[in-house]
Amino acid sequence: MKSSHNFTLAQKDGGWRLAPAFDVVPNPAETPRRLVLQLSRGRFDIARDAILGDAVRFGFRDRDTCAAYLDALLGRIEAAFPRAAHWLDAGWRETLHARMTENLVLLRER
Repeated sequence: MKSSHNFTLAQKDGGWRLAPAFDVVPNPAETPRRLVLQLSRGRFDIARDAILGDAVRFGFRDRDTCAAYLDALLGRIEAAFPRAAHWLDAGWRETLHARMTENLVLLRER
């Protein structure tokens, strides 16, 4: 596999995938509403539809397959937060939990 900042090229299938973590920079001043990286053509917003918009271009069979993968991923992220939270001081823990919760709502909205 070859990697860049945001993407990983799987050489055996020749497809590009989003890296496991991308556009992840905690900002203590504000909760971002837009990303630097487009999630699909012309979409920089944090929204479920933006993620699913170009699902096939990112190697998913169809939008529904991508949606199932996204839902499972969001569940893993939510479940992992308590295991990682102890590494954060109380202020960061509260800030990042609130941001995660807000973004989970945006990414689960149908």
